[in-house]
Amino acid sequence: MIRRVASLRRHGDGGLTLVELMVTIVLLSVIGSMTLALVYAANHTNQYSDADSTNANALLNAAEQMSIDVRNAKEVMPSATSTKLPLWIDYNSDGAEDANELVTYQLVTTTVNGASVVQLRRSTESSNSYRVVAQGLVNQAAFTY
Repeated sequence: MIRRVASLRRHGDGGLTLVELMVTIVLLSVIGSMTLALVYAANHTNQYSDADSTNANALLNAAEQMSIDVRNAKEVMPSATSTKLPLWIDYNSDGAEDANELVTYQLVTTTVNGASVVQLRRSTESSNSYRVVAQGLVNQAAFTY
């Protein structure tokens, strides 16, 4: 029996040694940790990419709505500043200013979830409320025309 085991080892059929097994485990651990790091980085990048895409779409929609309002405006009110753009849009075409026809776009710096952000707000003279059209604008934003 001992001769048979010894002859198997001489022909290379003895199985794996402890060193070979340890090297295999170490290599698989390194490959697994690298794969895990790549998956984490890809997921993290995807989350930021989605957030940037959402902000970019919101800004495009805000620019489109604002450009439509500016094109339809009969007058840019004289009280316009670098952060406030009041418009008179004659919705009913009667040539007279009504309270619901005075639309104001305003850039306001505010705190959202502990972070300082710039919001583009749209309000009408007839309502005391405003609607945030877009947020996350650059800090030095201003209206120029």
